[in-house]
Amino acid sequence: MIAVADAIITTRVGATFVKGAAQAARDLEGNASEASTLAVPGGSSTDAASKAEGTPPLPLPGCTTLLFLDNAFLAPGTRVEKRGALQNHKIVTGGHNLLVLAHGLGHYIQLGTTIDDAIGEAYDKSARWLGLDMRKGGGPALEELALEGDPNAVKFRVPMRQHKDCNFSYAGLKTQVRLAIESKNLCTEDIPVSAASEEDRQSRANIAASFQRVAVLHLEERCERAVEWALNMEPSIKYFVVSGGVASNKYVTTRLNHVAGNNGLQLVSPPPSLCTDNGVMIAWTGIEHFVAGRFEDPPAADESDDMQYELRPRWPLGEEYSKGRSVARSLKTARVHPSLTSMIQGSLQK
Repeated sequence: MIAVADAIITTRVGATFVKGAAQAARDLEGNASEASTLAVPGGSSTDAASKAEGTPPLPLPGCTTLLFLDNAFLAPGTRVEKRGALQNHKIVTGGHNLLVLAHGLGHYIQLGTTIDDAIGEAYDKSARWLGLDMRKGGGPALEELALEGDPNAVKFRVPMRQHKDCNFSYAGLKTQVRLAIESKNLCTEDIPVSAASEEDRQSRANIAASFQRVAVLHLEERCERAVEWALNMEPSIKYFVVSGGVASNKYVTTRLNHVAGNNGLQLVSPPPSLCTDNGVMIAWTGIEHFVAGRFEDPPAADESDDMQYELRPRWPLGEEYSKGRSVARSLKTARVHPSLTSMIQGSLQK
């Protein structure tokens, strides 16, 4: 099976990534090679690979690939499909934040989404503005500097507190960070933090720590409400799953572990080394769909090369929760499209 994830696969991804995805799948699951799950960049490559391997293609929403990797790290016998242990997912990635109630593979209810910038974008942009070393990633660099700062030194406003929904917005917080840097006359563009004076470095650390506190507090507040909604719908929920790139941030997982514990849930998250490994996530999701029989027959070798996949950033996952839709006025400005999950299920039922 060829697994293609929108919003994650780009034309910069090449054959090495394809091989890495298949190998990652074999590393995670002893019989993964039987599934022949690959991740490839776009429609034409997918068509060629599918024909060459004689394996069926499977288009996936990018965020779907973050949902079920955690199954590999749950205790034996506790997988969602085996015991029906519903999961409330918090997907935290660089390009998107999403809150989902997962009933099982392919059955999701969207509780909250990103209406402008996601937390990963805010971390990266703030780190760049603060003159941090971006070679190891903006998120890790900012988290490290924040350890030196006072999280209450700069009074940033928590986003969207007036909106009683589960949606996320970080554009305004990014602006607050930029204005804080300008107000302190920090020459962050010309002087990297490694060459800054002690006073300058402390000012940057205070901004980083204050940003992180408010950014993650926004996550906590939306997650608390989402858990409340989810438990009202499904009191049997057992797990609160955090996936995606920013889920490797220790401060994020520590705070969200409090959210889970306060609601009697167990926090589940892949190891940091896999939180950003798109190859593993896509390959594993392909395996889950393959085992469940959710795929189409591979194209014939003589079939024309006209396979097409519509790729959309922020393609919605599952159906929107009606309560969240009614109170989220700002969601009207978001680019909302029909759920790819429902489209896949509909095509397989024909």
